Amino acid sequence: MVLLHKVSPLLLQTESNRPFFVPKVVSIGPYHHGDAHLAAMEPLKKQASEKFYTAARQRVRAVAERVRDMYEMDPGIKMDDEEFTDMLFLDACFVVHFISSYQIYMESRSSV
Repeated sequence: MVLLHKVSPLLLQTESNRPFFVPKVVSIGPYHHGDAHLAAMEPLKKQASEKFYTAARQRVRAVAERVRDMYEMDPGIKMDDEEFTDMLFLDACFVVHFISSYQIYMESRSSV
């Protein structure tokens, strides 16, 4: 397993080293999350995640009609286009997560 270590306090004691290890604009990960001088970027990170979600969902919506036509739909299944798009998006997220989790699992087994 890969670990992301914190910078040694010994390195941070030397002031000339600090610019190399302390972020100036945005925190990525937990070590500097919540630092006051980086707080201005938090709303932008949220905006970026919302834009990513919207763009990904639009890509799914763009293919949803073609995908829907590939299914022999049971008359008992009543889904409008939005519901079908939501289902496809959630299912795609699940598949990506499952594959990723399986890969991590297999990597952990091979390192034993």
